[in-house]
Amino acid sequence: MDTVQELFGKSVLNNKGSTVPVSTLAGPDKIIGIYFHGNWCPPCVQFTKQLKTFYEKIKSTNKGDNFEIVAISCINDDDDDDKTQVDAMPWLFADQQTRTQIEAIARRFGVGSVPRLILLDGHTGQTITDCARKHVVDDPNAQNFPWRENTKKN
Repeated sequence: MDTVQELFGKSVLNNKGSTVPVSTLAGPDKIIGIYFHGNWCPPCVQFTKQLKTFYEKIKSTNKGDNFEIVAISCINDDDDDDKTQVDAMPWLFADQQTRTQIEAIARRFGVGSVPRLILLDGHTGQTITDCARKHVVDDPNAQNFPWRENTKKN
């Protein structure tokens, strides 16, 4: 089981490029979504729109106080299309500098395709659900969030 800092390092980035300490994501009752995506992927572009709506809705409720998403782009270049997509996303971004780091995180969670949304317990680092994308689509009003009935031990 990795801690949040072991996964992401000391900081992540917001969509303006400013650093955010990873320590602010960890703690009891905190939920962290890891969103694996790619700008080249039409399903990612479509799901990103759904996830943005979900994220903004949940952040406006008391459930959103302890919830944050960290996106991991499955490309590792300075593609302008990826920058455009990042600018449209209101959440945080992993500041992974190498393809090796990105691949290690993807392997850690068994990510074989994108888009993929995984929820972690911000205190223990354990996976709450590895199929959160399906839940976002099926439960857009977050009635059962964070969908713990699908808890899977790492």
